[in-house]
Amino acid sequence: MNTIFTFYPSDSHSSKEIAESLTSQKDFNTFLRGNIGKSITVELKLTEKLSEKERMYGFYHRVILGVAMQVFTNEGWDGMDKVKADYFMKAECGKGIMYNPITEAEEVYLLDKARMNKDRLRKFIMDCITFLEIEKGAKVPDSSEYMMELRTGFSGFKSVKKKKG
Repeated sequence: MNTIFTFYPSDSHSSKEIAESLTSQKDFNTFLRGNIGKSITVELKLTEKLSEKERMYGFYHRVILGVAMQVFTNEGWDGMDKVKADYFMKAECGKGIMYNPITEAEEVYLLDKARMNKDRLRKFIMDCITFLEIEKGAKVPDSSEYMMELRTGFSGFKSVKKKKG
């Protein structure tokens, strides 16, 4: 089970007071009590100051690789994890070709996501989505749909925004 908490640290003098404002949240305590004895991974990140490239990385690593792991596991690959799924996705959608003039041969290599500029990363992500949806028949949720599923535990929800005015 995954859950997401939005937390605004209070302007307090001590770290203890700041932590107490998090642990006093009802949803936080309910989640902890419901998972006693289980391993819990805590990820802290600023949501307001993420660059577009960081948000694309987040979508790729959370959503696309999650779908890819499911697809490859359903195809019979044993021990599928994010590293293996990432390798398969880079082999399919993030490869380049080098030409060796001495041997007159073309060599295929995998592109490094960290070295991609924003436009190339966007193309890579779109190629991954196209590959998973068209070639593999999987549904890749958009980011708002995925975040809503993480919050509620139910798929198929889309966030509803209120009209201004």
